[in-house]
Amino acid sequence: ENYVIFLDKAQGLSRQRQKTLHRQFESAKATIILATTHRNEMDDALINRFEPNVFELKRPQPDECEDYLIRQCGKRELVANRTQLVLIAAH
Repeated sequence: ENYVIFLDKAQGLSRQRQKTLHRQFESAKATIILATTHRNEMDDALINRFEPNVFELKRPQPDECEDYLIRQCGKRELVANRTQLVLIAAH
């Protein structure tokens, strides 16, 4: 059987619980995904266990957002003023 364990906001776990998870994950027969926006708040041993599979997402730059919004409007045949899209992308 294939299992996937997805734990969002993993930094919210106490250090003790993170250490317990680390021990449990050592023998887990599953794909384990830890999602966090505060990697520095995670237990080092737990992070090191998953180091080869760490993916960091960064917030896109405003110009990347603008380009994306323009493309999406075009795909959906929506009329949008670029000035308005720039304001949206800035937030």
